[in-house]
Amino acid sequence: MKTLSPGLFAAITISTAASLGLAAATFTGEITARDSHDHSSHTHAESAHAHALFFVSVNGTNLDFSNSSYQLQSRDVHLEAGNPRVVHRHEHGVTWQDFLDTVNLSVQRGANSTCVELQDRKMCGRGEVTIDGSEVSDLDTEIEQDQNLVIALGPNATSRTEELSARVLPDDYRPQYSRGDRI
Repeated sequence: MKTLSPGLFAAITISTAASLGLAAATFTGEITARDSHDHSSHTHAESAHAHALFFVSVNGTNLDFSNSSYQLQSRDVHLEAGNPRVVHRHEHGVTWQDFLDTVNLSVQRGANSTCVELQDRKMCGRGEVTIDGSEVSDLDTEIEQDQNLVIALGPNATSRTEELSARVLPDDYRPQYSRGDRI
């Protein structure tokens, strides 16, 4: 049996220790990878990452947020990789209002009407603003995983809200389907 020289043995020992330390640090979460927008690489347990749905419907038609002017306008929250419906939150404390600000959308609620202003267009009428199907008056609430924000205007706002609120995130945006959360 051949023995290793003391220098080679030390180099192997240090290399092995460094590899084990890196693996332990990665496992315990001390080292985190930079998000590259690959949903399957996200570790959602205790993570600031969250995905939610977002719809604005006017007279039965969803407004289209797929244009690049609505994409990646903030590092904290943005629409997911060109998808006009999936909101991706990167930081805790980011609210629905913060997100709406990134796409230049404002909502004003009055006693008898709701107005939505997007870029240079203002649309008003009977409306509902809901999170997960429940009417809300304040959008300064944190975006949570699997939530569904629906802003609906028009004579069919209630039925449109019910329809859109029933939609769920595709599985690959949900933590239980991410590789990092499987056991």
